[in-house]
Amino acid sequence: MHIMAFGDSLTAGYDVPPASGWLARIQRERPAWTIQNFGICGDSLAGVIARIPVALRTQTPDLIWMMAGTNDILTEADSYGRAYTDPDAYLTPLRRIVDRLETDGIAVLLGAPPLITKGSVYTGWQTLPAWEISRDALRRYAADLHAAFAGRVVDFTVVLADDRLYDDGVHPDIYGYARMAQAALPYFDAYA
Repeated sequence: MHIMAFGDSLTAGYDVPPASGWLARIQRERPAWTIQNFGICGDSLAGVIARIPVALRTQTPDLIWMMAGTNDILTEADSYGRAYTDPDAYLTPLRRIVDRLETDGIAVLLGAPPLITKGSVYTGWQTLPAWEISRDALRRYAADLHAAFAGRVVDFTVVLADDRLYDDGVHPDIYGYARMAQAALPYFDAYA
């Protein structure tokens, strides 16, 4: 199976050695698969969606993984004191790209990003008032993804419920990424 994974730093495997990222762990579990990690630190949902058609010009995978939204939520919470208050702002472009990919015969899996912890304040990712706003927005975002794409969402908000699995309050540590791989693998296997 050929998988192309698009996302932000959580897909890229930020803050751990490359072999400890969750996609690298899945690759080791399924060596016959080809997993291309197109995660880019700091990317937005719009950036992820824009990069997919470009990558598809030269290859066609069996499955596309998408997970983004954390940076959008963190930025909006810090700048405006709100975060992702309009579900159509993110669900509409997601529906468009998912429909397009599925029309082209490419399966799609989505990730609901993990929640952030209060540690994100102490490591400089965001302000104290924005922390709770962002955490609530990530919960709402996960619920919206489940409602719109039932059965095709790996929910990392549940997988990483233990604050000790984070390195900096936003990104998992090696144990958190191991849990992400463990949770996502059955979803990937369903498409193999």
